[in-house]
Amino acid sequence: MGHRPNILEAASLPTLPYVSHEILLQVNSEEADIASLAHTLGREPSLAARIVSTANSAFYTGQGSISGLDEAVMRLGLNRLRVLATSILLRNQFDASRCPGFQPARYWQHAIATAGASGRLAQAAALDPAPAQLAGLLHSIGVLLLAHSFPRELKEVFATRNSQPDAGLAALVRGQLDVDHHQAGAMLLREWELPVTVCALVEAMGTPGAEREPGLLGLLRNAANWADTGFDEPVPPPLQERGLDAPALARVASACRREHEETVALAGLLAD
Repeated sequence: MGHRPNILEAASLPTLPYVSHEILLQVNSEEADIASLAHTLGREPSLAARIVSTANSAFYTGQGSISGLDEAVMRLGLNRLRVLATSILLRNQFDASRCPGFQPARYWQHAIATAGASGRLAQAAALDPAPAQLAGLLHSIGVLLLAHSFPRELKEVFATRNSQPDAGLAALVRGQLDVDHHQAGAMLLREWELPVTVCALVEAMGTPGAEREPGLLGLLRNAANWADTGFDEPVPPPLQERGLDAPALARVASACRREHEETVALAGLLAD
């Protein structure tokens, strides 16, 4: 048997530039506010330009053209801005084009939908929505990392899953790389010095029965599962059993469904 790549070697992980790291932490800080974010985002001109471009995209047609970052920040709002800025910064660190089975639009659509649901569910449960939203967005970053670093192995994983839809992704990844995408993603996020809570949540997503775990982990796992259905399915039973009242869950579901079109549009922009 030939040598198998070791994703846990830090040398194989993409590096996150210092400015990107600082922006990532500030944008996702609980203390972040719209008024200060334009200055923070302006430190990375390419990011600022992409944010202005997105605020002027077809999805926002009818609201008038804007040229400044301040206006773009106000138009998008804090939650959209967090997701957009974080997604762009992360997208810039990877090249998954050498992995034919990787579908970037589908990846980003699920990540963004999970982020939105995670933040809303955390708020409904009187938990801090900021780490929940960030962990939701990053919960499958290990897939992006592996498609970038080990495109041949991930191509095999995707091909197997296409022929065996019920096969678990984590098990298929472990079969190729001796590590699953949850572990790989957490390793990357620790290397990038992201918040400890977020790293732990991403790694624990692969825990059997995670959807029934208390706190943010259970909410995050259920959000990801629910996002898989496009929020068309009823509220997952594990969420109904967590003491969240039915009207609150109904509001979360309604908001996630309303944002579906916007999520698809944003995912398409990130996939280009």
